[in-house]
Amino acid sequence: MMSRKLRRRFEISVLLSLFILVFVVVTFNSLNLVYPSGDIEDRSPEFEWYGNYEEYNLLVDDDNSFDNPLLDVKLIGNSFNYDGELDIGEYYWKVIGTKDGKLVESSVFKFGVKSVVAYSIRDNILINKGNTKSKLGSITGDVVLDPNRGVEIDEGGNYTLEQL
Repeated sequence: MMSRKLRRRFEISVLLSLFILVFVVVTFNSLNLVYPSGDIEDRSPEFEWYGNYEEYNLLVDDDNSFDNPLLDVKLIGNSFNYDGELDIGEYYWKVIGTKDGKLVESSVFKFGVKSVVAYSIRDNILINKGNTKSKLGSITGDVVLDPNRGVEIDEGGNYTLEQL
């Protein structure tokens, strides 16, 4: 018959083994989304997540039902650089991992692309430093400024700026 002390040690080692087993199973069979989340300014974000799967399906939508995703791509790696430009607004994303024919779905992250309006002037060049188009109006006509584009302006000119 086991002594009380030996029995207690045995119980503790069994519990510790179970805890380690559960931790390993959960860690290696889960998908953890990393970025983006919250408010971002980059309209072409890089999506990042952790997981240990053969293939991933990345879904991005402006509706958390994902009935008609804006982005639906199959990938092998744990990140994806979106090469388009998302509109200003709120989005949802999730990843579905595939391993040995089994599907595992991540939680859903929400992020918002905020509008940033910013300009700089250097040597009579007005540069759009924001992440959205702007319209520069003057008596001679209007010019649309894409992000990171500039236009020469006259000193003392009468201009209006409008975010598009």
